[in-house]
Amino acid sequence: MVNTNHLRLIKRGVNQWNQWRKQHPRIKPDLSGADLSELDLRAINLINANLSRANLSLSDLSGAFLAGCNLSHAFLSEANLSQVNFSRADLTKADLSFARLQAATLIEASLYQAILIEAMMVQAIFPYADLRQVNLSKADLSEVNGIKANLTQVKFDSAQLQQANLSRAFMSEASLKGAHLRGANLSKADLSFANFSSAMLREANLGKSIAIETNFRGADLRTATLKGGQYSKANFSRANCSDADLSFANLSAVDASEADFQQAILKEANLQDANLTRCRLFATEFTASRLTGVCLEDIQPNASTLLKDVICDYAFLKENQQERRPETGIFGKGDINALFASAQATVDLGLPKDVHWAALTYCLQWLQAQPGYQPIKIQRLEHKNDGTILLRLTTASEVDKAQLQQDVWRVYEETYTMLEPAPEQTVSKLLPTIDPQQYGHQESINRLFDFLTLTMEALTPDSAVLVHHEKPSSRDVASATQNHDNDKSRLQDIPI
Repeated sequence: MVNTNHLRLIKRGVNQWNQWRKQHPRIKPDLSGADLSELDLRAINLINANLSRANLSLSDLSGAFLAGCNLSHAFLSEANLSQVNFSRADLTKADLSFARLQAATLIEASLYQAILIEAMMVQAIFPYADLRQVNLSKADLSEVNGIKANLTQVKFDSAQLQQANLSRAFMSEASLKGAHLRGANLSKADLSFANFSSAMLREANLGKSIAIETNFRGADLRTATLKGGQYSKANFSRANCSDADLSFANLSAVDASEADFQQAILKEANLQDANLTRCRLFATEFTASRLTGVCLEDIQPNASTLLKDVICDYAFLKENQQERRPETGIFGKGDINALFASAQATVDLGLPKDVHWAALTYCLQWLQAQPGYQPIKIQRLEHKNDGTILLRLTTASEVDKAQLQQDVWRVYEETYTMLEPAPEQTVSKLLPTIDPQQYGHQESINRLFDFLTLTMEALTPDSAVLVHHEKPSSRDVASATQNHDNDKSRLQDIPI
């Protein structure tokens, strides 16, 4: 219960209060439950005071001394707490939402289940602090120092943590969805089961961190350091790990499907049983890495992909350990290199949901007529879950894939412009093989499938597949695609 004498004294002003504290250093003020909202309490001495359940919202406590204070269940929302010393203070379940804690000191403070939504904590210091289950969503923790802090199950969703030092922190089961951690130091931190989906971790240091079953799906890890870390069973699907250093890392059984490892370093990394489906592996270094049991479905290496001294007894060409290579036994010397070499001749084209099929048909016909891209073949046409369409082409390994993609999009755009002119424009010339006035969008789709069928030997290998669902005819596909908004089909492989 609040001491009324202490309450009257503090409302007389900071100078009188601080003078009284000097004269009575052994008295522990009791202001529990007091209403101290919207007061000017700058540089006040509240060391070891009892402020549990007190209302300090909108108050200015900048530069105050609150070390050892009991602030459990206190209300400090929108308070100015910049440069406050909270060392060893108890802020359990306190409400600090929208508070300003720039350069505040919270060494060994307890903030268990505290609320710090959108709090401003730039350059705050909280080594060894207990922040378990704290809500820091959308908070700004740029350049904070939280070495060895307990951040278990903390919500950092959409928080700003750039250049933060969280080395050796305990962050298991923390949520950092969409958080910004560019240049952050997470070295030797425990990140197990944490969620970094869509987080910005560019240039971050995760060296020797423990991130078992951690979710990095869609995260930006460009130029990040993950050297020597433990990432077993982590999810790196669709993550951008280009130029990242993952040397000596344990990546066993990770899901890295559709991830980008362009120019990444995986020297002596353990990738046993990893899923590298549709990974971009341009100039990726796998020197002395372990690849036994890895899934290499539709990988995208190039001539600069380095496979020196890799260890790989067998691999799979399909997910879920399907299509083992070799079918029995183990690889001979150089066999895994040949598997990567065969994958170098593929080019993936991501087509938009509203692809213009007539323009696409013309692109395929145009490609077939270009000597520099021969032999050109269609390997896969797949309608993906997000509505986009994947067109995979195979060509000679020495073909410039980047230039091929540029040429395809250039021809597609030019063709689209001719077929779909602006209202004030007219078609100046017709394409050699397509007359938009002769047939419409549905007929274009029909002609595309007819074209694929007629040119199967020239364009399509025996193993090529057209991915669509329910095994429709080309006319059914055309009808379904014309009414794109109603196309709800599920996809499966069927031969062209």
